[in-house]
Amino acid sequence: MKTAPKLGIRFFLCGFLFLTSFNISAQQWRALTPEGTPAELAFIYYARGRDFSHTLRGQQTIFSADVIRMGSVILDRTGIVQTGAGTSLEIQLVPSGTVIKLSENTTLVYNGIDANGGFADIGLLFGRIRVVSGEADPAGFHPVIVRSGGISARIVEGDMGIDYVLEPSDRGMTLAPLFRINAFRGRAEVFSHGAGGGALAETQSFTVEQWESLSLDVTPTHTFVERMSLTEGILAYWMANNFAGNPPLRMPDTAIALPPAAAPQEIIREVIVEVFVPPAFQPPPPTPAPPPRPEMGVWGRRFLLGVGLGMIGTSMAVQGLAHYAPGFFPNEGMADNMHAFAYAPLITGALFTLIGTRGAFAR
Repeated sequence: MKTAPKLGIRFFLCGFLFLTSFNISAQQWRALTPEGTPAELAFIYYARGRDFSHTLRGQQTIFSADVIRMGSVILDRTGIVQTGAGTSLEIQLVPSGTVIKLSENTTLVYNGIDANGGFADIGLLFGRIRVVSGEADPAGFHPVIVRSGGISARIVEGDMGIDYVLEPSDRGMTLAPLFRINAFRGRAEVFSHGAGGGALAETQSFTVEQWESLSLDVTPTHTFVERMSLTEGILAYWMANNFAGNPPLRMPDTAIALPPAAAPQEIIREVIVEVFVPPAFQPPPPTPAPPPRPEMGVWGRRFLLGVGLGMIGTSMAVQGLAHYAPGFFPNEGMADNMHAFAYAPLITGALFTLIGTRGAFAR
């Protein structure tokens, strides 16, 4: 009876491989940094649509949504993930349990845990995401910092939707990048580092509370901040595109609580506009107006008028003689020439007359 030993060996090998793979995964999840704190991993556990790309150190890999259905994909540190039209992704940070949903046409970079600040560093290069803080492991929880351009948002606990898209600027006809954070639950701090640019940059901080929306448009010359209540459109969007996958750890509460019916919608509550002019810049002095042209006197105009009329009269007299009395001239050829030459003083006299007419009869 050799069947039983063979089955026992196969069962042992399968169990060994299973335990080995489980231990490797556990070691990855509990890997320690030099500071001794749990490292955090980012798992892409759900994809809807066609495919998405993952770029690491200049090498781009295309994943189909079917690959995610067969198992999670680890998003490497400094990895850039990008969704196309009709594709959305869901990511969970382990062990904190925070979940992030990427909408379509979104580009995000995962920078891992910041060694100094102890927070999960996320870069939103373009698009729309939703971040819900985790509840899986309070001991390994890290705040999330989302950076876009010269703006960063710090999320300790809550449910936030963040957009970084191009929208028409209110101060021009061109498209400008606009940062907007929508607080469905909890509270977030927003920091603007763009006013002034470079060494002259000034950090400004704002807060966004539950059921509020905060928009920032920051350039080297101005900061435009708009605070308003959540709109029905953004609430409807994320309710229709809520989280749908099963993450590796427990899913936090992703239900969106509607604001009280008495809360006004789409009402601007605060608008802050600050204009920054770098000290090194000095506006150019105004260009002096050109000196006024000297006006021609009345007698000068009358003189031109008289000369012009005299030239016209003389020219018409010469042409009349050449035409009606050619015998006045020595020969017929000379009469024709004088008739033609008389056009020059006739035109010049007409110009003098037009110039002299303006103001010639003023008192």
